[in-house]
Amino acid sequence: RNGKKVLIEFVSANPTGPLHVGHGRGAAVGDTLANILSFCGYEVKREYYINDVGKQMETLGRSVYLRYVELLGRDIEYPQECYQGEYIKELASDILKNSGDKYLHEPEDKVIEYFSSLAAEKILDEIKINLEDFGVFFDCWFSEKTLAKEVKDIIDWLKKRGLTYEKDGATWFATSRFGDEKDRVLIRANGTVTYFASDIAYHHKKIERGFDLLVNIWGADHHGYLPRIRAALMAMGYD
Repeated sequence: RNGKKVLIEFVSANPTGPLHVGHGRGAAVGDTLANILSFCGYEVKREYYINDVGKQMETLGRSVYLRYVELLGRDIEYPQECYQGEYIKELASDILKNSGDKYLHEPEDKVIEYFSSLAAEKILDEIKINLEDFGVFFDCWFSEKTLAKEVKDIIDWLKKRGLTYEKDGATWFATSRFGDEKDRVLIRANGTVTYFASDIAYHHKKIERGFDLLVNIWGADHHGYLPRIRAALMAMGYD
């Protein structure tokens, strides 16, 4: 075990809202395991994966934008699918204090993109403070945004090896060949890439970075992810 490199990825809460008790469980388990492995002679790195792309980020930006225009006196219908917490109102209020009504006069799509980025940054700062107060520190905060090229490359790689197929306008990865209960979508019919495709690229990147052992500590609602990630690693030729 001496000199063996271990990457422990834990917490990895989406930067769309505050941490909850389930994330606290992940923080406690992950940090404790990292301490034990370090004590046993492993070279351990702690990593937090930031899901900072996709529909959820657009929803975050839209949520803050709608609360912002609401604060400016517009009568709006706030959609159920938007984030409902008080923290969204606080983020909107901060923007209003700092910038006034200037964003009312700019294109909505650009404003939503900006609000999304700003809100995610503030939420992540708060997450970092909460974790540090809990005594948990990370060596690396890994942004999903940085994986755009790798995602494209890994999908091309899977296609060339005959491990994908087209159905209902979407691109599917034949994970059932590697023990998964069913095949999984990589690119939706509308052209957007799935979180799973990003996760494949992310795990490939972990191995490329020279780690001998990968440990993922996920929430209880992610148990269905185990077979598909295992299938992806097997398809890429890893143990």
